[in-house]
Amino acid sequence: IARHHHTATTTRDGSIVVSGGIDAKHARLAGSALWSPKTRRWRQLPPMNTARSSHGDVLLADGRVMGAGGRGSDDRCTAASEVYEPQTNVWKPAAPMPSPTCDASLVLLDDGRVYAFGGQAKRALRGLSVYEPKKDAWSQGPNPSTRRIGHGFTRLNAQEIILSGGDGQRGPLASVEMYDQRQNAYRALSALPTARNSHTSTRLANGEVLTAGGSSPTEPQLASALLFSPERNIWRQLPPMPAPRAGHRAVLLTDGRVLIAGGWQAANRGQPLLNTLLFASN
Repeated sequence: IARHHHTATTTRDGSIVVSGGIDAKHARLAGSALWSPKTRRWRQLPPMNTARSSHGDVLLADGRVMGAGGRGSDDRCTAASEVYEPQTNVWKPAAPMPSPTCDASLVLLDDGRVYAFGGQAKRALRGLSVYEPKKDAWSQGPNPSTRRIGHGFTRLNAQEIILSGGDGQRGPLASVEMYDQRQNAYRALSALPTARNSHTSTRLANGEVLTAGGSSPTEPQLASALLFSPERNIWRQLPPMPAPRAGHRAVLLTDGRVLIAGGWQAANRGQPLLNTLLFASN
């Protein structure tokens, strides 16, 4: 099913679980599917308990896939969370987020906890919520310096997470910041060359971060792609994607390539895209 504003989560065996999103009829989806890198085919999974788009997703330390928050069928942000168990092939409810949240970024750290950054309710949020899977409970953490939704997020290493761009209170952002779990604090990094939201950020095997697509103040969708070097704190331009897209998902495959799937573009009359792309670094 063509969709945008869905999630795509890489599992332990390299498969990718896609869930939720918005279809060609502008309806929110509960359906989920799995892509196998071995067969290069898709198969349907059971639907989630709640149809949603713009939700957060993360692979938990025990191999389950978590979906949290998002926008429900009533077009309102929800706090509902659930987890997919590969062993039983079932989605089960989990503890709800502290408040209804759309567009939050979920990241797993080495201690097994999930950090949910930013997002929106009635406006952009400047918050950090922390989920403990063993307790099935949420708590609050230190707030980022900037309110942002639709931002890129990347776990750089065991303690550091990069947040880039997104929408603030006055439109798309170029600012980038890093959360350091050891310091329990944030620091600013070099800004994006172009303010953008609804893009993807993916850590590559060499430690650099691939940022692709999104929307800017001057273009509804971008084809441009960038590489960020954390060691040098600089961005460099890459050749653009074959066509612009926003609201897509990108995941790192076990062979080091990046799969970019779904999204939408104005040239397609705002319809979700079926095609996928593969990025390979030199």
